Amino acid sequence: MTGIRRAAWTFAALLLLLGLGLGPGGTLAVATAAGEIQASEARESEALAGLEAQQQELLREVRRLHRELAALREELARPGAQQIFGGIGYILGLCGVAFFFMGRKKSGGDR
Repeated sequence: MTGIRRAAWTFAALLLLLGLGLGPGGTLAVATAAGEIQASEARESEALAGLEAQQQELLREVRRLHRELAALREELARPGAQQIFGGIGYILGLCGVAFFFMGRKKSGGDR
């Protein structure tokens, strides 16, 4: 941004030295052009400040989302009550099937 400012002032000084004006007033037109350049730079700096504030807000939001995503992944990695009781059910079911077949062998051999 300083390069643009330097070029604008250099252009304004060149016009002043050469006596060329942008309007009927000569040097007054150069001063008006310089004022317009300063106003334009002020608007640019305001826009830049607004964009930087917006970028900071987006960065905070992305960080918050990353934290929430990490917490969700951690929560999903742990087994829930349904999974724990389901595992116990499978174990008891397999034991029941094993006891059923063990009981059939003993009762079938006694006859």
